Amino acid sequence: MLTDPEEIRIISIARQKNVRDPNRSREHFHHIFKDFFSKSDFNGLRVLDLGPGQYDFGELARER
Repeated sequence: MLTDPEEIRIISIARQKNVRDPNRSREHFHHIFKDFFSKSDFNGLRVLDLGPGQYDFGELARER
């Protein structure tokens, strides 16, 4: 899910549609954190989010 207004503006004019969708839910990522990282503390750590997607895992790790 995009939250930065400038990023939303830039992706809105992208050639490849649906690359990033500001309205896409992060609900499944919340389940991943609950199931696998409920006791994890990401404070002070570096997280490398690899793979296709919208960087949702990285954003949620940053919030933790």
